[in-house]
Amino acid sequence: MPRKPPPRPGKSRDTVERSVRRGTDIPNVGELAGTSLDKGTELDALAGLPAEFQGELIEQAKAGEKVSAGT
Repeated sequence: MPRKPPPRPGKSRDTVERSVRRGTDIPNVGELAGTSLDKGTELDALAGLPAEFQGELIEQAKAGEKVSAGT
């Protein structure tokens, strides 16, 4: 199993791992800045969805629609 990077000063291991998971599980996560999916809870929920659902929600959010990856 690969070693996990040490947390940055002031950041807990959980915070760092959550950020890494968002970055690896959500394609082009940076494009979501300023959208309705630009919240930690939304990103965590989005990361848990299958890729086909992620893509659809991401496109809707980028188009300015208010969408949610939760329920």
